[in-house]
Amino acid sequence: MTRQGPKLRHLRPVFTGDDLFTCQPIAEAVREQGADFVLTCKPASHKTITEYLQGVTLEEHRVTRVERGKRTTAVYRWLADVPLRDTPDALKVTWFSVEILNAAGKRTYHNNFVTSLAVTAANVAGLAACGRARWKIENETFNVLKTGDYHLEHNFGHGMETLPRCW
Repeated sequence: MTRQGPKLRHLRPVFTGDDLFTCQPIAEAVREQGADFVLTCKPASHKTITEYLQGVTLEEHRVTRVERGKRTTAVYRWLADVPLRDTPDALKVTWFSVEILNAAGKRTYHNNFVTSLAVTAANVAGLAACGRARWKIENETFNVLKTGDYHLEHNFGHGMETLPRCW
């Protein structure tokens, strides 16, 4: 981050990451480089944020779409100035969630994120799409490795002879 960050600053990058990256040291490192983040935030591993959300009225934005004859409703909720951890020096972030409901009202997708960006009704869908895109890219990559006879994630250090020839 410190080596490449200054070179990328003019691009105003937005870093994405899973729940393991949602911690103060990483968030601060990203902000120190003039960048922003959209990070997955699981309730079980971020109890301070979860407690902070209890009993508050969240901003909400709903979007209903019909694609290929199927109706879905996306419900976005967010709250600004939430402490990332339970310490006096906690970085303030904006928490947001996306919930996708099918035509019958059944939840088909749900996830929570934190970001350093301002969240509004105009941009919350785009921010949620950024958070979701990281998972799509990661999952498709692993699926290629699994189904393409690469077996990289199953090597477990069995030596160079078990890796594909491209390595």
